[in-house]
Amino acid sequence: MGDIIELEFVINSYKLDAANIRFLTKTGIIKSDELNQENAISFLKDLDLPYNLREINKGLYVYCSKLHCKGYCFCRDPEKCLKSKVNDICEKIFK
Repeated sequence: MGDIIELEFVINSYKLDAANIRFLTKTGIIKSDELNQENAISFLKDLDLPYNLREINKGLYVYCSKLHCKGYCFCRDPEKCLKSKVNDICEKIFK
């Protein structure tokens, strides 16, 4: 449903799935013991980006998803992480 543009309510939908959890914890943005849906949404909204939550959610998914490891997958592979544009501001917690 999130990809159906006509459904206005999905614009600010955010799914805290494995890819998003991985990104937020590997980068050190949100510590694992503080990670929940409310904190993730609050953090992303506070960034004041020109994107809605759904667009940010899609971006994080592609960046961290196992399904996109051929082209992206920066938060899953330390070598690919070094090629990413955010590796210098990320805590790189690959444990």
